[in-house]
This record gives sequence, C-alpha cells and structure tokens, in this order.
Amino acid sequence: MASQKNKENMARWVAKLNGAVMDASGPEHMKAIGAFLIQKIAVRTRLGYGVKDNLAEKSKLKKLSNPYKEFRKSYPFLSDLTTPNKSNLTKTGSMIDSLKVKDFRKNAIRIGPTGFDRDGVSNSSKAFWQEKMGRVFLRLSAQEVKQVRIFWIRQFSDLLKKENLV
Repeated sequence: MASQKNKENMARWVAKLNGAVMDASGPEHMKAIGAFLIQKIAVRTRLGYGVKDNLAEKSKLKKLSNPYKEFRKSYPFLSDLTTPNKSNLTKTGSMIDSLKVKDFRKNAIRIGPTGFDRDGVSNSSKAFWQEKMGRVFLRLSAQEVKQVRIFWIRQFSDLLKKENLV
C-alpha cells in the first residue's frame, strides 16, 4: 500500500516538475529573459562598448569622425545620456530605447530596434548602418551569456520553490 502511494506521489511530483520546466521556457519567462538582455545591451552600449562577434569579448565602439563630433556639438536634441565626442550609439537615444523582443522560440530570443526616430528614420536601419560602420552592439559576449544563464537559473529556482518542488 505504501509503495503504491509513493508511486502516486512521485508521479504527481514528476508531473509538477514537467509543468515547471515547460513554464520556464514559456512566453512569460522568455520575455523576462529578453528584457534582461535588452537592459544588458543598452547599458553596455551606452558605456561605449560593443561585441563584434557572438561570444567575443566586449570592446570599445569605433570612434566618431571629427565632422560628426562637430555636428553633435550643435545638435539641439542630443540625449543627456551622451556627449558630442562619445561613441555610444546614443544621439537621441531612440535606437537603444526602441530595443524590443521581436520573437522568441524555445531556445532563442530575437531582439532588435523598432519604430522610428524623431526625423522619421527607422531605428532598425540605423542599427544596420552602425553595424556596417563597425559599431556592432547587438551581439552577446561570453560573460553576458553567463549572466543570462544565472538569471534563468534564478528564475527556474524561484519557479520550483513556488511549486513546492524544492
């Protein structure tokens, strides 16, 4: 009798665990991971760093040209998050502020800029142009991937606790 009850308890526990695993890769958690990634990319970029290839080390963004620095000195809408000489992909802030989770699947999250800036230029075309000019920022370094893993493990751990599985 006790053996049958143990089997039933184990079957319920395994079913709850399977549900927690499915929930951890569901839309709510994938969007939370996407928001975490966007925050990491935005902060790193505004500090003047990019990542040239997936899992590469972060590196300084390519410097601004002198004529562009002069243009920024007189630009009336320059963001408070930058200076005329700083290469951090923040003239007005619209491109980085527009980063959103565009799509997600079980093992992938696609992030990119959305919308248009105050001059009617699409933020995705600005990101494409910046990348073409050598200012690559929509990649993740190995360190950032580790941080995402830690974030996901914490989320999963909280989920297991919520379901009384640990």
